[in-house]
Amino acid sequence: MSSKERQNNSKDMFLQEKEDFNLENINEINELKKEKRKLSPKDDIAFKRIFGSLGSENIIKSLLESILETSIKDVDLDLKQEYLPEDVEEGRKNLLDIRVTFNDGTQAYIEMQRAFKRNIGTRSLFYWARAFAGQAKKGDTELESLKKTIGIWILDEGIYFPKNEEYHNKFKMKNENNEADSTFEPIELHFFELQKLRESGTMSLRSSRKVDFWMWFIDHTNERMINMGARSVKEIKEAVEKLKELQADPVVAELAFKEQLAEMDYNSDIKAARAEGKAEGEKFGRAEGERIGKIEIAKNMKEKGIEAEVIAELTGLSKDEVEKL
Repeated sequence: MSSKERQNNSKDMFLQEKEDFNLENINEINELKKEKRKLSPKDDIAFKRIFGSLGSENIIKSLLESILETSIKDVDLDLKQEYLPEDVEEGRKNLLDIRVTFNDGTQAYIEMQRAFKRNIGTRSLFYWARAFAGQAKKGDTELESLKKTIGIWILDEGIYFPKNEEYHNKFKMKNENNEADSTFEPIELHFFELQKLRESGTMSLRSSRKVDFWMWFIDHTNERMINMGARSVKEIKEAVEKLKELQADPVVAELAFKEQLAEMDYNSDIKAARAEGKAEGEKFGRAEGERIGKIEIAKNMKEKGIEAEVIAELTGLSKDEVEKL
């Protein structure tokens, strides 16, 4: 097979892969249109409306108390940044974290992450640092005004901490020489791996904790555990009712549908780009390999005293290239 034929085959393979990706995307869209998609608390718009909108104070307070295992007197939800429907229309992911301030000044943010993303350590520290430094107002001159900041990550897909069987991982910075040292007490990070929760199966009533019921509600894949949580925790029951109201709202349903389409388009574009890059890489690799082979042959011919013009004609290299070998 000639070099040109191989290049054409590579191009045909890429176009076929791209067509398959587009067809797969179209099939998924058609399936979504066939049946009314149920909202999940993990959907960006649902998560924001359930836990971060006006009237959600009791719900978010209950969730945070279960995570932090402490009693919280009052919470102040950050309602300055609203969910913008046009962001979904244009396929942008500009949703900001749910931010809450406690009565003692402590602040917490919750990040719901559906897709698996690498570098969770550096990503979470970057988010935490941004939230911590963001407390400072223009004109502040004392660092003491910066209060404890708690970062909470709810991770849907993927295993991030394979060495720990528990689905909840909590991190604090401590002095190895003196655990009572509270210098870095303002740093606290929590990670909930929902995939581990799903793989663990349903828990017994004896081992069920309030935070587990909340995570089962957010994961929303086990009806039995959702119902148990709603019976055990009144705020979970409120959250279930709120989700039903959102499901019945045609505007919210349409936004969630477009949000999922935007995510599918993004994933399809990424796959197509990778396929194109792979095809181009293989094409470049073959061409480069052929050129290296020609150079080696030309060197051997030159060592045997064959004239440069003859070598150039037989290998396809230029006469100048042959003479420089």
